Amino acid sequence: MSSAHEAAVDALMRQPFPDIAYGRRDAFGDVDHHVARLSVTQDFWDDRGEEVVGPVRDAIEQERDRLAEAFSKRWGPAEEVNFWGDGEHRNPADLEDGEAVDFFRSQTSGMLAWSCPEHNQWVALAVIQADPELPFALFVAVGAGSAWSATGSSGLDRG
Repeated sequence: MSSAHEAAVDALMRQPFPDIAYGRRDAFGDVDHHVARLSVTQDFWDDRGEEVVGPVRDAIEQERDRLAEAFSKRWGPAEEVNFWGDGEHRNPADLEDGEAVDFFRSQTSGMLAWSCPEHNQWVALAVIQADPELPFALFVAVGAGSAWSATGSSGLDRG
């Protein structure tokens, strides 16, 4: 599965950024980013017990980790970004990291990010579960510029 995901990310990196926003929740973008869902699990409406959720969560996290390993071979080690590093949720309006990062921040506590200076882009991965009964999803973001945060002043914990 990782090679199919790598191909999808490579295609996003080759795709020009649009002049106007496009898309929906599973794939969207704007003038400086693309975000796409690479994988999605079952939902948990019928059973949210850890014996059901745990193995599914573990499987999609392993999927992310395999893809992260492939990216790290290409671009070096990932930057581990912990949005809630100090345990304090920040007001997203106070942070200016762009729509793609804002999407991840609103859905999960962290992401893995790589700088791809040869493309003047960055790539990030995150496993998201919007609510306990909803599926887990593996998302990728491709953004313009060599780093996911142009200012570096967001106050996030950069592991």
